[in-house]
Amino acid sequence: MNKYIKGNKEIYATDKAYEVLYKEQGYKPFEDKKEETIEVKPTKTRSSRKKETPQEG
Repeated sequence: MNKYIKGNKEIYATDKAYEVLYKEQGYKPFEDKKEETIEVKPTKTRSSRKKETPQEG
């Protein structure tokens, strides 16, 4: 089922139901224009650093 909106009202309907019932009432297909881009930056932690150990010998 697809999402359709009219003002603040949201409905979910099949394509056929939209064409037969809701299109004439002014409902429009919902388009999510909000695209989120998440940028992940590597961080340094103490556990990721190599510890130097003195060599025995």
